[in-house]
Amino acid sequence: MSEDLVDAAGLSSAVAPTGGDLRTVVHTAAVPTGQLHYATDLAVADIEAALDFLLPRLRDEIEKLDASSAAFRIAVALRQLVTDSAAIARWRLEELAADDFFNALSRRQSEQSLLNAWNRLAEALLPWGREEGYDTAGWRRVSHIDALSAAVQRNQDETYRAKLAERVRKASDR
Repeated sequence: MSEDLVDAAGLSSAVAPTGGDLRTVVHTAAVPTGQLHYATDLAVADIEAALDFLLPRLRDEIEKLDASSAAFRIAVALRQLVTDSAAIARWRLEELAADDFFNALSRRQSEQSLLNAWNRLAEALLPWGREEGYDTAGWRRVSHIDALSAAVQRNQDETYRAKLAERVRKASDR
C-alpha cells in the first residue's frame, strides 16, 4: 500500500484501485447486512437482530432469579450494558447517516465509537454462541472501522516487521 492513501491527519480521501471511493458508507438497511468485516458493514437491523436474540434470554433468566441474589444483579447489569451499547451504536449509525460533522476527525471519532459500542454488544452475545438462532457470521467483533483503516494497519504492521527484521539482521552481522 502506498503512503499517499493517507492524508496528514491519518484519514483517507483515497480512491480504491477499482476507482471506487473508500470513504465510509453507512448502512441503515431494514435487514441485517450479513457477515461483518468492518464497523461500516453494520446496519441498524444488525443491532435490532442482536437485541431480539439476547434480550428475551436475559429477561427469562432475570425472571427466574431471586431479586436479592448476586446473579440477579449481574443479569440486570448485563441487560443495561447491552441496551446502552445498542443505543450508542444506533445513535452513531444515525449520526453517520446524517453526515453532518465539523471535520474528518469528528467523523472518525463517531466511527470509532460505533466500533466500540458494537464490540461490547458482540462480546455480550458470545456466551450464547452455540444456541440456535445465534448469527455466527454477523455477531462478531470487528477490528477496523473500514477497509482503509485495515489497509493502513496492515501497512504499519508490514513496515514495523521490515524495520524489526533489518535491526535483527544488523545485530547478527556485528
